[in-house]
Amino acid sequence: MPQSVLRDHLPRFQLGLLYHKGRGVPTNVDRAVELYKLSVAAGYSCAHNNLSGMYRDGKGVTQSIAKALWLVHQVLEDDGKLMELH
Repeated sequence: MPQSVLRDHLPRFQLGLLYHKGRGVPTNVDRAVELYKLSVAAGYSCAHNNLSGMYRDGKGVTQSIAKALWLVHQVLEDDGKLMELH
């Protein structure tokens, strides 16, 4: 993934993390989920991980182990593709 795309989504992910944890802003898991989903759409693996945990725990989303595992699988699949390129 081009660095420019990652740079664009890193601030969204970081803001999502602040809302998720309530650091410097009131805790707002709905907003965190929204921001994580934007970062997931860009392929940012840290966002996959955090959103997966929210699905696992049912925080800000309807609990779904299947969605949580799907998100983790996406990251593992993408990392495998990157390894094949090197």
